[in-house]
Amino acid sequence: MSQLTDLQQDLGVAWRGLQADYGDIRSEWRDSVAEHFEREWWSELESEIPKLLNAMEDLDDVCSQAASALD
Repeated sequence: MSQLTDLQQDLGVAWRGLQADYGDIRSEWRDSVAEHFEREWWSELESEIPKLLNAMEDLDDVCSQAASALD
């Protein structure tokens, strides 16, 4: 397993934990600030973090192929 794979997995675990924590908080946080935070920040994270995780996986695959080609 590569360091990039380890980082991708660590980020995935941290992201799932953050999602769970935010879900708990959001069920109690019901004001205009919560709506603003969700609209301006959280929704973008929910969109971009999975893309980042996929890109890290793709990059790891390319790096592995390049390393294999050098062997």
